[in-house]
Amino acid sequence: MRFRLIVAGILLGACALPEAPTERSMGSVDAEACEATDPRAVEVTVNAQPDTGPGPLVDLVRSARASIDLSVYLIGTNNDVYDALVEKAAEVDVRVIVDGRSTRQRTLDALVRAGARARTQPEEFVYVRYGPFYHPKFAVVDRQRAWVSTSNLLEPYMSSERNFDAFDDDPEDVADLQEIFDADWEDRSPDVDCTRLVVSPDNSRERILAFIDGAASSLLVESMQLADRRVREHLAARAAEGVEVRVILANACWIWDNIDAATFLAGAGISARWMSEYDAHVKMMVADGRTAYLGSVNMSRNSIDRNREVGLILDDPPALEVMATTFEHDWSVAGADWSAFPEVCR
Repeated sequence: MRFRLIVAGILLGACALPEAPTERSMGSVDAEACEATDPRAVEVTVNAQPDTGPGPLVDLVRSARASIDLSVYLIGTNNDVYDALVEKAAEVDVRVIVDGRSTRQRTLDALVRAGARARTQPEEFVYVRYGPFYHPKFAVVDRQRAWVSTSNLLEPYMSSERNFDAFDDDPEDVADLQEIFDADWEDRSPDVDCTRLVVSPDNSRERILAFIDGAASSLLVESMQLADRRVREHLAARAAEGVEVRVILANACWIWDNIDAATFLAGAGISARWMSEYDAHVKMMVADGRTAYLGSVNMSRNSIDRNREVGLILDDPPALEVMATTFEHDWSVAGADWSAFPEVCR
């Protein structure tokens, strides 16, 4: 049985969903954004979960005037986001794609009864022996505003796991997210040759490794798992070049392979701790306090190379502050003694 260690958290001062996009004071932005670090026309807002709660996402759903498109690995009927989707399904076009092995059919049936259209994952991501999985967490509202997250939409996970939500109104990003959703809805390959997004299985490996390699002085990693060999090797290479690398992983009662990851990291001179206050479902990195990654991509070969996953690389100072501050809090209360397992699981 999965071990879930839940302790009441300290609420952090995370940003709420803005009422309107915030324009940058940087002049013009290229019409096409094909590199992960290309500048955006508007800032990305990030909230730490479960500290902020579902309110900003509920507000986004309720703001819909024409359409809501949601791709998520897992959704349940016992949360405010689901309730908002049901409410809006009577007013606007709501489409939902889930991984059929994880979301119950009765949940999809209930959405359909409410007026939504719902389906399970496209053929490309139908399970065959350990994967691939349909594992994204994103939504597009009115083809103008978007949510990209590390979180599934099911209690009690929403209130017991560390995750991050990003709200992204950049037109290029929103158009690319819409293209991914439409392609998955239609069982075709999305056109993401030119995008800022981190998309599995299309470009995640290249972009995640490049993000790690770009760290010059510090790299914070907060991840459910760290199973991918090449990700581990690239982290070790940065540490060997003098970059301060710190890693927080899920406790080993949940992800037993994290003991092996922590052992590898220790051998490379990298400090690794296990999250004790919440369950570490998060997938995020902050490099040099200047750029960050967040998204659904776990640091595993399956997630990077086979699943459908979506993430962002961003450089907005308020968002970076939320992510770095949250990491430091989690680091301060994290467990450091990996030899405590399996005793701590009892």
